Amino acid sequence: MSATRPPRAKRPPSTRRRMAWMLLAAIVVFGGVFAAKAIMAAMTNQFFDNMPQPPVEVSTFEARRERWADIAEAVGTLVADNGTDVTTEAGGVVQRIGFESGQRVRKGQVLVQLNTANEQARLEALEAAARLAAVQRDRWRELGEQKLVSRAEVD
Repeated sequence: MSATRPPRAKRPPSTRRRMAWMLLAAIVVFGGVFAAKAIMAAMTNQFFDNMPQPPVEVSTFEARRERWADIAEAVGTLVADNGTDVTTEAGGVVQRIGFESGQRVRKGQVLVQLNTANEQARLEALEAAARLAAVQRDRWRELGEQKLVSRAEVD
């Protein structure tokens, strides 16, 4: 009698073997892509290295005497060698400009005068408030000297 072997159960492939085949396939695919790209780049460089130069056009002109003027008209932009940007610390509406464009100015010269009507009105209101406060101070001192109010109120 011959010994019969029991049928072997199929084992699934190991994870390690599957990972190795997948890594090998990825290397083949990416290697092929990079190799194709390198071959195309080499062929492009070879084409441009061996490309013939276009012929150069040569033209001639007969020289003759002409009269030239000392002036020339042109459109362009002039930029000053020395200049400055004039700015203010406070914004406002310009009331008067005290110089002409391109004119030299001296140190301390008023260049631009701003409209100061709002600031002037505020200054006058504050001066009036200061005068009123001085009158009230004098009145409280007088009342304190006459002992009509306490010393704490005067202070």
